[in-house]
Formats: sequence, structure tokens, C-alpha cells
Amino acid sequence: MSKYRFIQFVTEPVWRLQFKQYGVCALWLVLALCLNSFAQTDMTLAKLYQSGKLVELQNLHQQNKIQTADWKLFVDAIFESDAESASQKMLSAYSVSKDPQLQNFIKKRVSQFYSARGYYETSRRILEDESFFQRIIAINNDRQTKNKNGSGKKTVQPIDENGKQFGIQVGAFSTVQNARNVSRKYQKYYSDTKVMKKTRNGNSLYIVVIAGYNSREDAEKAIPAINNQLNVKGYIIQY
Repeated sequence: MSKYRFIQFVTEPVWRLQFKQYGVCALWLVLALCLNSFAQTDMTLAKLYQSGKLVELQNLHQQNKIQTADWKLFVDAIFESDAESASQKMLSAYSVSKDPQLQNFIKKRVSQFYSARGYYETSRRILEDESFFQRIIAINNDRQTKNKNGSGKKTVQPIDENGKQFGIQVGAFSTVQNARNVSRKYQKYYSDTKVMKKTRNGNSLYIVVIAGYNSREDAEKAIPAINNQLNVKGYIIQY
């Protein structure tokens, strides 16, 4: 019996070691496959979207097989019947997403949304001016926050002539309602159109402004197209 003890002593640990080695390898293989599966999820969704297989995306969404919040919002927005709600959902998806490819999809869809509504200048700037697009996202987030808090009542922003933003004044009215009516009309062409309030000698004047220019130079470049589009004579203000 004693002569077999050495064999038993040698072979048993080797067998266990081999089992442990193979077991660890198998465990890493399973983990790698799982991680790869998770990593491939968004890639697969992107391929389906790029291939125009939107029905398949919808089926995955309905079966609750889309794991990430940003893609869930995006796919939900694609099949939203109301265009305004769809745009808001896409902007929300962009805000929570860390996926550059998905963010690019969203930016193009939002640009197309504004173009379809006739906001051609806004559509162009969304694709070309990241800071402008971020302002649209911020406005959307602020609107949703106000709606949740029940404080969505429209207010009129007073003019601050020492502000850092520039806009183009395209109308002035003695009543806020008239200014808002014209503002809605001009929003067909320029979505970042707002009503602002000027006070002179104790009197209030409500002006319609195409807003959102970071510099006086940017605003100056935009004036000719705005004057031609709206048949007005706009001029630059600071706010």
C-alpha cells in the first residue's frame, strides 16, 4: 500500500488543479459571452435601425427585450403618433444616453422633425451647431420639469441689455397677446422665437425676438435671411 501513496499524493492534486484550471476557464468563458452579449445589444439595435427594420425594433420593445433606457425612449418615440411628443421623447433619450451613435441618430431625427414642420433654419442649426442643439435640449428638459411641478405657465422674459445672448427683434406690440400671436406665426420658420418685455419710462412693450445667437456676428449673418423670410426689418438686441 505504501508504494501507491506517492502516486495517490501526486495524481490527486494534479487532477484537482486541472479541474480548477478548466473550471476557471469555463467560468471566464461564460462571463465573456455574457459581457459580449450585453455589449452587442446596442450594436444590434443600431444595425436594425440603420437597416430600416423598425418593425423588428418595435417587436423587441414590446417584448421588453431592450435593456437600456435611452434605446427604449428612442424606439418608443419612433412609433409615437404625436410628432411633438415624439420629439420631446427623443430629446429626453439624448439627455440620458452615453452612446454617441444613438445620439447621432437622435440628432438627425430631431432635425428632420423641425424640417418637416417648416423650421428649416432650426433644422440646419441642430446639425451644425452643437451649442444650439444643447439649448433645445435644455428648453425641453425645463418644460418637462415645469409640467411635472405643475408650473408650466408661460412667463415673459424681461430684456437685459447687458446679457450674453443676442437676438433679432422682428416685432413690437403694446399687448402680450398680440406679440404671442405673431411669435407663433414666426415659429413656423424659426422655432427659437420668443416674446420678451421692454420697459421704457414705466411703459411696457412686448417684442418678438428670434433668439439664441452666441455673438453679435452670428446674429448679423442671420438678419438678411430673416428679413427676406418674414418680410420684416429686424435689428439686433442683447438680452
